[in-house]
Amino acid sequence: MRPLTFVAVGLALIAVDIRTEHLDLLPDAIGWGLVAFGAWRSALVVPAIAAATTALLTLPEVSLPHHFVMVDPQTGETIKPRPGVDLAYPEQLTFDDLTGWRLAVLAAAVVTGGVALWLLLGDLAGRAAAWERAGTARRLRWLRWLTLALWTGGLLVVLVVSASSGEASFDPVWNGSLELLAMAGIVVIAAVIVVLLGETNRAWAVPRWSGDRSPGVGRMPPRTDGPRPA
Repeated sequence: MRPLTFVAVGLALIAVDIRTEHLDLLPDAIGWGLVAFGAWRSALVVPAIAAATTALLTLPEVSLPHHFVMVDPQTGETIKPRPGVDLAYPEQLTFDDLTGWRLAVLAAAVVTGGVALWLLLGDLAGRAAAWERAGTARRLRWLRWLTLALWTGGLLVVLVVSASSGEASFDPVWNGSLELLAMAGIVVIAAVIVVLLGETNRAWAVPRWSGDRSPGVGRMPPRTDGPRPA
């Protein structure tokens, strides 16, 4: 696969959560690892290091502490069990409040992930501009800011509000009305994926053609940057 394809697939895995009671079947660490590999293949070392660091920081999220509570199916209220009484209410999985080191590591993962995408999209925009892909460069620059504001900022807001609320704990899949904010970030990530997949076979995005050249250094890019054969 091309480098940008690795990045796009990694972002898709990061945006999607498939959880069982105990484990995340699509750990974000795998997604960030693919982003790091794609950045490294593109000779973008600093974004690759930032993405790899994020992959390590997301490992504690693979399995989060949780418990089951009984819920009244008519009112949605939590029912406290009484000794010796079988209430026979359905049980619902609830994640424990995030505190201490786990909260700090998860917040750090959000920040480093935002830094990784900020650096990566900025470098890709610069490279696209050097190869006269002005429209692509412009879209990547816009998505760079939107990713920072809606994806990284949205996740931080959801994490902080959920973790500090006395009524609900952080849920990696759904956080009620707060999840609408996180979903705005997912829309931005989807846009990034579309742009990257659309450019993955362009000369500027293929290492053996683009290398790590910058404008004015070494051989200048051709005036037309068409798709390259696999």
